[in-house]
Amino acid sequence: MPTQLRRTIYIGAGGTGVQTVLQVRDYFKSLTKDGSLPPMIKCLFIDTDENQVQNLDSSIPDSEILSLSERDAKPIYQANKSKYETYTNMSSIRALINGAGQYRSHGRFSIMCKENASGNVQNPFSAKFTKIYNDIMRIDANATNPDFVTMGNDVEIHLAFSMSGGTGAGIFLSLAYLIREIVPTCKIVAYAYASSFFMDLPTKEQIQQNSYASLLELDYCMSSDHTEFQDIKYPSENLISRAPF
Repeated sequence: MPTQLRRTIYIGAGGTGVQTVLQVRDYFKSLTKDGSLPPMIKCLFIDTDENQVQNLDSSIPDSEILSLSERDAKPIYQANKSKYETYTNMSSIRALINGAGQYRSHGRFSIMCKENASGNVQNPFSAKFTKIYNDIMRIDANATNPDFVTMGNDVEIHLAFSMSGGTGAGIFLSLAYLIREIVPTCKIVAYAYASSFFMDLPTKEQIQQNSYASLLELDYCMSSDHTEFQDIKYPSENLISRAPF
């Protein structure tokens, strides 16, 4: 009997999110006879750590990998300080090639600077996500693989990230709102790792602070009256108008 699966995109943001979605990907591959992903399952891996991105499984297509590393992060910031005046700890920013160094502001900068540096053209995440979304909507899974049956026509988005580091904690809300711009009514499910998962790490100075700050920001966006969001902008120049998840 064919296995029923929903059209789903799994997004790993930051080091922890990437490792989580890699495990999800391996699980779905174990369901197929040839070790490939079921046709209605797609993944997207996002990080500022060049080594992690470059060392991903070679079977993962480039269309499902987004590197947010930026060697010119410092000069981009210095040339556009007014655009990032609300970002904290930016005086310490250097080349973003080995992760965001547990600075949430550096993580968010990694995705916003790509957009601003290119003249406000389509954000690199939006381009990758739109292609994956269009591909998954075009798939006739029942004809592609008789072992699987697609459940419904909607696409679910599952976003995995840590609230305690720099990259994932810095971009998860921006990613959610970018997705909302592309697919306004889609279901987005968040899987967030809190600080308790990382307290055994040798470098944990900002883990609890980051987790708390992420929770405060998420709680505000989830529970506030969105008509009061006068000047809050995440991606692009669009004011946010609803809860992210």
